[in-house]
Amino acid sequence: MSSLSSGGMAAGSIEGAGTFSLGPNQITVGSNNLSTTVSGVITGTGGSLVKTGSGILMLSGTNTYTGSTTVNDGALVVNGSIASSSLTTVNSGAVLLGSGTVGSTVINAGAVLVPGPVGTPGMMTVAGDLTIQRNAFYVVQVNPQTASSINVSGTASLDGTVAAVFAPGSYLRNSYTILTADNRRTGRFEDLVTFGLPRNFRARLDYFNNSAAWFRARAQSRAPDGRRRQPRCGHRRRDRASRSRTGR
Repeated sequence: MSSLSSGGMAAGSIEGAGTFSLGPNQITVGSNNLSTTVSGVITGTGGSLVKTGSGILMLSGTNTYTGSTTVNDGALVVNGSIASSSLTTVNSGAVLLGSGTVGSTVINAGAVLVPGPVGTPGMMTVAGDLTIQRNAFYVVQVNPQTASSINVSGTASLDGTVAAVFAPGSYLRNSYTILTADNRRTGRFEDLVTFGLPRNFRARLDYFNNSAAWFRARAQSRAPDGRRRQPRCGHRRRDRASRSRTGR
């Protein structure tokens, strides 16, 4: 596709290594529900991208369009860059994944954010601000060596739920940085849920100053009679993160 006519267009899907020139227009893709990869470049000053449909759209190139990115349905995988996009918005039922770079991003209630490919911890970079709204989900993939993480160059505004998914393996007591914000962090995650948490382990969220969020997993201690000590709040595989001291 060399260029779009004024006003933009809708396409069942786009894919391939070519250049997709939006100009100042909007393109809406995904209505045929296919999963495709764009290894080329989407360009356009003021051009915007809207993802619909149940399929997966993977962007692996360094895209330079400057308008907004909206994920309404299905999944958008960014393994390249959409850092030039003015704002990426992920709406309820949709997913943003990948190990690439996005611009300022909002994860709305019911939407899901997953750094890295499914099944493997990875790191996503947000070149701007990140907002995770209440009832949104941040999926952290965990293995014995590492966990998914996000680096935010601006401000990270946190709420919603962290869902930690543990891969099988031999775990020792460990802590993982799951988010850093170069500017500052505001708020805290509302909840932590775990999947595949190793037996006799418990998990919690911690925060460092205004810049980082940590996920900690450790084995529970045992009493002299060999019985497992219960944490004061009772052993659960669902832990509520501490609320912000700002009164949120």
